[in-house]
Amino acid sequence: MIRSPSQKGAVGGCIGPVILLPDEPHAVNPRSQRGRPLPPRPLARYLVDVSRVPFIPPALPKLRPSPPTGEGWLYELKFDGYRVQLHKAGVSSAIYDRNGGDFIRRFPAVAAAVLGLPTKSAVIDGELIAAGRHGQPDFLALLNGRHVPTCVYCFDLLELNGRDLCEQPLVQRRARLEALLKRVKGNVIRFSEAFPNANDLLAECTRLGL
Repeated sequence: MIRSPSQKGAVGGCIGPVILLPDEPHAVNPRSQRGRPLPPRPLARYLVDVSRVPFIPPALPKLRPSPPTGEGWLYELKFDGYRVQLHKAGVSSAIYDRNGGDFIRRFPAVAAAVLGLPTKSAVIDGELIAAGRHGQPDFLALLNGRHVPTCVYCFDLLELNGRDLCEQPLVQRRARLEALLKRVKGNVIRFSEAFPNANDLLAECTRLGL
């Protein structure tokens, strides 16, 4: 996954190798404008029904034959799994697939980990994977519903404690995400590291057999 650090909008993981061009339009959370605080939600509805926290349609990448070079790009691994959006709202959680479908009953351990996030509310973009024998993503196990460990590699933070972050630069959102996940207990929800250049990314993919 390759993205511009100054990119704004709801962005995240994609099928690689890909290049997400910095001037492409991105989905923006309709609940607020320019990163200003969201209006207060009625407390009872907010805590009881997390489905009222809107799903944010992710931006989709475009396939390119080679990665860009030079300054102004971030390079990340594309983990072979399901694109998901994690929502925490008070004492409720939700897991959406890339189209807004409900995954919460299918992955209860991930739902419990979302509830354990050290924040009142958050919306996180990531990739949910099943871990194979040696820790590599095992998409067939995920697809067939085998009883294998699952985790989410997270690469973007779209909302935190009621503040819409979609209009902030990507590097700022990722810095907030990394700080949040450093306080998380366990390893179900993980931070997806970026690489300084495409060669380092490809070398890591080769090492991991991706």
